[in-house]
Amino acid sequence: MVKQRDPEEFPYKIQDVEAALAAELMVPYTGERTGFVRVGPKGYFFPHKYKQCAASFYNLPIRPGDIFVNTFPRSGTTWAQELIWLLKNNCDFEKALEIPLNMRFPFLDFSMLIHPELARQMYEENKGNEEKMHIVNLSTMPGDEKVNNMPSPRFIKSHIPMSLLPPTLLDKAKVVYVARDPRDLVVSVFHLCKMHRIHGAPDSFKEFWNYFIKDQHYYCPLFEHVKEAWNLRHHPNMLFIFYEELYENLPFTIQRVSSFLGTAQCTPQQVERLCDHLSFANFKNNKAVNHSLLSKINFINSGHCFIRKGKMGGWRDYFDSEMIEQAKNWFTENLRDTDLTYPSMKTATMVKQRDPEKFPYEIEDVEAALAAELMVPYSGERTGFVRVGPKGYFFPHKYKQCAASFYNLPIRPGDIFVNSYPRSGTTWAQELIWLLKNNCDFEKALEIPLNIRFPYLDFSMVIHPEMMRQMYEENKGDEEKMHIVNLSTMPGDEKVNNMPSPRFIKSHIPLSLLPPTLLDKAKVVYVARDPRDLVVSMYHLCKMHRVLGAPDSFKEFWNYFIKDQCYFCPLFEHVKEAWNLRHHPNMLFIFYEELYENLPFMIQRVSSFLGTAQCTPQQVERLCDHLSFANFKNNKAVNHSLLGKINFINSENCFIRKGKMGGWRDYFDSEMIEQAKNWFTENLRDTDLAYPSMKTATSQ
Repeated sequence: MVKQRDPEEFPYKIQDVEAALAAELMVPYTGERTGFVRVGPKGYFFPHKYKQCAASFYNLPIRPGDIFVNTFPRSGTTWAQELIWLLKNNCDFEKALEIPLNMRFPFLDFSMLIHPELARQMYEENKGNEEKMHIVNLSTMPGDEKVNNMPSPRFIKSHIPMSLLPPTLLDKAKVVYVARDPRDLVVSVFHLCKMHRIHGAPDSFKEFWNYFIKDQHYYCPLFEHVKEAWNLRHHPNMLFIFYEELYENLPFTIQRVSSFLGTAQCTPQQVERLCDHLSFANFKNNKAVNHSLLSKINFINSGHCFIRKGKMGGWRDYFDSEMIEQAKNWFTENLRDTDLTYPSMKTATMVKQRDPEKFPYEIEDVEAALAAELMVPYSGERTGFVRVGPKGYFFPHKYKQCAASFYNLPIRPGDIFVNSYPRSGTTWAQELIWLLKNNCDFEKALEIPLNIRFPYLDFSMVIHPEMMRQMYEENKGDEEKMHIVNLSTMPGDEKVNNMPSPRFIKSHIPLSLLPPTLLDKAKVVYVARDPRDLVVSMYHLCKMHRVLGAPDSFKEFWNYFIKDQCYFCPLFEHVKEAWNLRHHPNMLFIFYEELYENLPFMIQRVSSFLGTAQCTPQQVERLCDHLSFANFKNNKAVNHSLLGKINFINSENCFIRKGKMGGWRDYFDSEMIEQAKNWFTENLRDTDLAYPSMKTATSQ
């Protein structure tokens, strides 16, 4: 029987769990006396009372400044709550010890879990005792009433999945979502249910486990709950963290949470005090967080503690071989459509299985020690790096979530791509192509920034989520700047999919990782450049962009680069992929040096490839003037001046730098010259690719 609902108040169907199954489940789940419901297309499982709460949760008025902790139960919620409250309250430890956490940071959906019969029972057991009745009234008060009566800023805890909370939540509030190894989580939920009179659980953990993996427990299905938040993790108002991060590196996670909340960076003394306050031993004995109030009203069964053990890997004491195998299958089935990976799942059987139809190449994390080393100079990356496919292309960690969308990007007839390794003359080629295809409309080209006319598909991939949040914090309140931030951080596939045809698209992704149908439908101009000049230019780009970062020394950067430890490397593989396709009728392969040395001829060559009318001498002259280095450097439509407005570019750096050929000689010492010769020889031995600037056999 389905509840009649007003879709304006609550848009999802709420369906009663069939009577026989409900009766079976109410034997171990003794706190429920009526039945259970499933909600929405994902079938979230709740007690029957959810019916009367659904609309109030979904339509809860959200205020600017609200902070939510959202989790599946037993994921580290209380730990995160206490940390957040302290960071936002100037580390007021005295107040934190004095006022219970459930008053400072109330649980929105708690009263939903208390069946009316159990609520009456609690009143009967505690009536006549004013202190206890105050606790009973607080516990049974509807969650929306509780939080609506709170002054701002409000701190709110909820286990309700994100899709069933207010749609405006992330527009106004900050949300910290905590996830935990599902195996440890299930063990902890089992003990929570045995502890709480409002829950109940079977005597056997194995029986409980079998209910859980069939999504027959409150707030299940677990993986859908987590994936909803995971898919929102790049929103500037969402911080997604793992319990294991808190457990293994609490000092670092404290600073990370502090940065997200926009509080002053903690001093070493504050971090030390926070770590001590949040340590398991102190937390377990802290009456403000260990639910001691609920014990006073006989709410917690004797012999149980709310703060239990908290260790990682404790599930091994509970799982037999059959359950271990069930867990592997459970993870594989539920993680096949996501790049969500739990830190504690190290073996191949616990790692997401790729769908080869969506993306056919392996993506492997760069080993932790090397990643840690590289994140020192490459300061824009905060998580790590990956290598992709048989050629081992090097990308930021965020590539994992973008790979399939780049590879499966719908290509339209008439699309024009500029593809290159960065700093190969990409911007030069983009501006030339756009003008040729738009009747040399110089006025429009000067008025509308190139990155709007000719967007960069993979740009948001190189912006780490923490950097993204930082950009939002630095620019919020300024409408013009926030528009630039939103444009810069919008996922590339979303950006280009919303464009009208004909589309102009820039990408540095190697051709093998772009759609296989690309050359069947679109035209591609690939630009290559002398690798020595390219590396110098790439070095300055990385120093300029906050999303990248580079070592102080060019020589150090060079040594990383020739070991393919820079984004989009290996360089020669990138170039050779395009070189091998240069005879395709929809591919034009050109060199930077050709543009530099004979721009008038190259204008006509590109025009011929694009199928535009041959340029008149006057148009060629005007194009050459517009594309000259002096004018290009001062052209705000192409020199990334918009990114300068949002403090995206480090001061005293220019996107359009020198542009000359042979500038590498000012940077290379004799050792690097020899390294370059060997690098070229090694990588060009299997190809007829020859750069125009490499004249001698030793430098091919």
